[in-house]
Amino acid sequence: MSLGLKKKVALFGGTFNPPHLGHVHVVQQLAKRFDEVWVVVAADPNKTEKPYVPPEHRLRMAELAFSGLKNVKIVDVELRRSGVSYTIDTVRELKAAYPKHEFWWVIGSDLVKDFPRWKQADVLAKTVPFLVVFRPGFPLDAAGLKRFLQVDVLEDKGVDASSTQLRAWLHAFRKKDAKKRVPSAVYDYLEENRLYA
Repeated sequence: MSLGLKKKVALFGGTFNPPHLGHVHVVQQLAKRFDEVWVVVAADPNKTEKPYVPPEHRLRMAELAFSGLKNVKIVDVELRRSGVSYTIDTVRELKAAYPKHEFWWVIGSDLVKDFPRWKQADVLAKTVPFLVVFRPGFPLDAAGLKRFLQVDVLEDKGVDASSTQLRAWLHAFRKKDAKKRVPSAVYDYLEENRLYA
């Protein structure tokens, strides 16, 4: 158990396959509202995310993408647990380890509609407050927001970037398009390791 000062912490989870400027923008906005932002890299991404990139590469790219941002840290709790990543397990583990902290789970507007299919969604909705971040092309679902016990919305239009699109561009050797959407250190890393070629 970790003792210490109480902090308001945003948990920003994802596969980061790869992390892009949209992710960086969200974290920058979160850092204005929270004491800290913890970037939670998922251990076992959805297998439809082709090509599959091992967790150690996604963790390193996340470290590169968010380096230099104040009060932001990369959390490997799901990687250490391994297996399929379930948000409810991560939230429970972090709340137990840091009982003084006030955690908020960050969710994209694209995921609100599918939230009922998450593991123990009803329990999760009552376990941690949610902050919904707008994603271009996915308007806020007012009815869907009512399922959360406590929810807030980050009023920001964000940056139009998609990991799915980036993987497609990199696979098709459209490097100029991809380079505009990722931090330079991330682009250099994925080029060096030929992750999506």
